[in-house]
Amino acid sequence: MILFPDIVSDACLLVRKDLFNKIEGYDESMLMYFTEDDLCLKSRKENFKVVFVKSAEVLHEGSYSTRKVKPAYIFNIEAKDRKNYLRKYNGNTISYLSILFSNLEKLLLKISGGVK
Repeated sequence: MILFPDIVSDACLLVRKDLFNKIEGYDESMLMYFTEDDLCLKSRKENFKVVFVKSAEVLHEGSYSTRKVKPAYIFNIEAKDRKNYLRKYNGNTISYLSILFSNLEKLLLKISGGVK
């Protein structure tokens, strides 16, 4: 079965080299999160399809990039990447709201003992 979602995970993402070059690859302002969102959106804007092949099998060792890093560090990277992605496609107002809610979430998690 073949599906056409808006986004696929870059845990297993294949992109034609000519397309990757045309859309200028990954946005370096996003370190780890929202990279596939950005890449897939740029691809669709160039009239390419994002395709998910359900029968394909991939072994992905999850959390390899983050397993030795403190959760608070990952939280900060995700918040920064979300801010950059939202600023790129939705402008500063949405981006600043994202920062506000990230900080509120971080505060609530600290109060509850969830992020150290």
